[in-house]
Amino acid sequence: MSLLSYQPEITATRGFFYANVKGATNHFFNADDAKLHLFKNEDNVWTISVEQVISPVERYLFYIVLPSNFADDGKQHNFPFGPTEQPDQAVGQFRADGPAYHSVNGEIRVSLKNGRMKATFNFAANNGAGTIIASQGHLELQTAHGKFTAAFTDYPLPTPSFNANVLSIEKNWDWVGGRYYYLVIGEQTQALPPNRYLLSIQVYENVTLGKHKLGNDALDVGIVFADLNGLGIMRAYDGILTLTGLPKSGHAKGSFNCSMLKPDGKAFKVKGNFNVREPLPAD
Repeated sequence: MSLLSYQPEITATRGFFYANVKGATNHFFNADDAKLHLFKNEDNVWTISVEQVISPVERYLFYIVLPSNFADDGKQHNFPFGPTEQPDQAVGQFRADGPAYHSVNGEIRVSLKNGRMKATFNFAANNGAGTIIASQGHLELQTAHGKFTAAFTDYPLPTPSFNANVLSIEKNWDWVGGRYYYLVIGEQTQALPPNRYLLSIQVYENVTLGKHKLGNDALDVGIVFADLNGLGIMRAYDGILTLTGLPKSGHAKGSFNCSMLKPDGKAFKVKGNFNVREPLPAD
């Protein structure tokens, strides 16, 4: 699998990422605020994907995959960079024009707790035609964190259960209703075979804690399942959503048990739990 073959569409990452690049390409990289991604990839490994867009034809990308034994315990961990993913070795890429530069050596010093990652790094990388050195790398990234899981009955999910590896809480304006609503989104993606699924819980700002009936006539809450592999978007037509934490507080928590219809008209059931916190403000 190419490192660049996976990137989630949703992001709730805030912070900064910069590094100085010299060698075959010389550039001071400072990631765009809207192009920060900190997430767990399809192998449940912490991954950083950030981009700087100078113009439609000038774009730069850093991509770092942390070792699978990296612990989010708040302590600093030091890992070497190498050319391949290993349990105790990080992998990095830098891309400008042309083929990506792949890490060959270097080091990252990184910590993570409650969705907040802090790190400094440097690595050498080549693409067969030239070499670059990424030095003075520094990042502080904060992402939504928690859990979003679900079990499906009578639906051909290729995995035993839904377990989101990307989480988000989004606030949106309903132009028709003239009020705000929140989306608690869990995304499960895998690269091979390529599959992507989203569960989204919609909660309007006036909703209170407790049990809420789901259905076509429910105006304040809803649950949507998106199978982005071709089967489309499906909405709960029956069921119960129980809220024990409201997304407007920054901590969405609860459970649900609902029924949906596949495009062929056949019913299936989804039962799940979520406990998601939005990115915390900076210290």
